[in-house]
Amino acid sequence: MLVVADENCEPDDLRDPLARSAGPRVAEAFVVAPALASRLGRWTGDEHAYEAARTHLEATLAALQELGIDAHGHVGSGDPIEAADEALREFPADELDFATRGAGGNRLEAGLLELARSRYGLPVTQVEITQPG
Repeated sequence: MLVVADENCEPDDLRDPLARSAGPRVAEAFVVAPALASRLGRWTGDEHAYEAARTHLEATLAALQELGIDAHGHVGSGDPIEAADEALREFPADELDFATRGAGGNRLEAGLLELARSRYGLPVTQVEITQPG
């Protein structure tokens, strides 16, 4: 599975959705954490977005590994779809999970899940992060 992590994921955030998704099989995961920067941040070379993405990546990898899932990954493009594109070239996943805070995020409202479903032809789900972070 490919996880696009916009937030820090904890084991409790991932346990139920991934158990439903992975079922009884052993799962391997690749995590890409988009470096979500503003235009100004990109223009000025602000590193805060990269640092936040690195934090999201490390937390999500640790959570997956705690759940017994072989996980690796990297920081990716600031656009979640571009980040998924890059990751799928490297890791041929059979499902795609977007880990985001809450169901009303702007990217979700803009049709991110629908775009991913039509673009990749994979099962695409949202893992809603509920833990304070």
